Amino acid sequence: MKKKYDIVYVTQDSLQEGIGMSQIVPVVTGLAKKGWKVCVLSCEKNPKTDFFEKKLELDGVDWHILKFGRKGSLGGAMRLLRIAISLPHGKVYHCRSDMAAVACALRFKRNILWDVRSLWIDQKIIIENMSPNSISVKIARKLERLASKKAKAVTTLTQSVYPVLVSRNAGISKNHLVIPTCTDLEIFSF
Repeated sequence: MKKKYDIVYVTQDSLQEGIGMSQIVPVVTGLAKKGWKVCVLSCEKNPKTDFFEKKLELDGVDWHILKFGRKGSLGGAMRLLRIAISLPHGKVYHCRSDMAAVACALRFKRNILWDVRSLWIDQKIIIENMSPNSISVKIARKLERLASKKAKAVTTLTQSVYPVLVSRNAGISKNHLVIPTCTDLEIFSF
């Protein structure tokens, strides 16, 4: 029988880099310390370290590691498929970003919390100087729509993001909460 978790935290970000260490690890270890059965699934650019894996294990978190793989659109599509295929059984899926939420939706997972970290494709248009009419942008908009339809709840970093999501995605959940980014200042000082 496969293990079933209370919470599966799904991200394509590495746990061993800045965002993972400062934001994701404190969330999953905090949940585990409160008695929840927690698993985190992440895509890693570098091989895991035994120390880091042991620390998570001691904190009560199971860590499922996938290769990050290539960058770019093809790499992103491959990551999406790897995540979807590798999802463990859970009661709730905390999906950090559009890609994670879509991976869960593709596997017909039900209790999806879509943790919107940014207006991802809008950010890519600006940073990478992409054409808003490119095929990549059109696909990304469809992925955002799928994430919005399947998520039972949505969190955003600011209040201003949610109205933009509502204007673009009519079926988005009304269960919305703003949770600003926070960091453990005992570990990460100014």
